[in-house]
Amino acid sequence: MTTSWKVDSTTSSPLDARAVVEHNAIGQWDLVHPETGARLRPVLVIERVTLYKPAHRRKKKMPDGSEVEEPLNKLRIEFRGQKKFWICNQVNRKTLMTLYGPIMQGWIGKSIQLYVDEAVTFGTTKTGGVRIANTKPSEAPMTGALEGVAP
Repeated sequence: MTTSWKVDSTTSSPLDARAVVEHNAIGQWDLVHPETGARLRPVLVIERVTLYKPAHRRKKKMPDGSEVEEPLNKLRIEFRGQKKFWICNQVNRKTLMTLYGPIMQGWIGKSIQLYVDEAVTFGTTKTGGVRIANTKPSEAPMTGALEGVAP
């Protein structure tokens, strides 16, 4: 299936270039209302948690000049009713442990609220990133799939 895009100054909805590329994982571009561009704070129910294994592992340069593969330290979290999974980093994992304890099986069926934190940096560049709210959500979980700004 081919999708053609026409984006110009009259385009009414804000299209994030990252959202129109097919991604398997939830990113900050998915937490944007498709018509208004407003940031979403969806409440999602955890369905499955596994170790995230990227297709290509990064190499880390050691002081002696050798290279070693970076450790696997991220989690792949799947949510009820969502096609995309989310890659949970160490910061978000600590928040999850604070909310629901360190045993991952205990997270299944629990709700979390995702939001975009504009202050997240990658190295020295401010990129923004997805975070878990540090309180248990009081809202009902969302029922539809995250759509982001892609049609």
